[in-house]
Amino acid sequence: MKYSYELVYGNGCSQWFITDGLLSEKDILETHKTDNVKSVRFHRHIPNGMHLCSCGNLAYGDDDDVLCSECQEIYGHTRESQL
Repeated sequence: MKYSYELVYGNGCSQWFITDGLLSEKDILETHKTDNVKSVRFHRHIPNGMHLCSCGNLAYGDDDDVLCSECQEIYGHTRESQL
């Protein structure tokens, strides 16, 4: 199982950070302090056989290019590379 966290930078932008193990927010902030990360919040558990879609929802498969079912419905494509 993997775990995702949302890193929020000083400019207000955010990014997903995925780890194989559960980490404390303090450890993540310490690791990323040179990247200007201002806050961290736990996002979700990622079960085996799934990955995070670009929108943050879970998508089936280990191929990171596959969109979640909601994005597939919105965009009419199954892969991010088709957008």
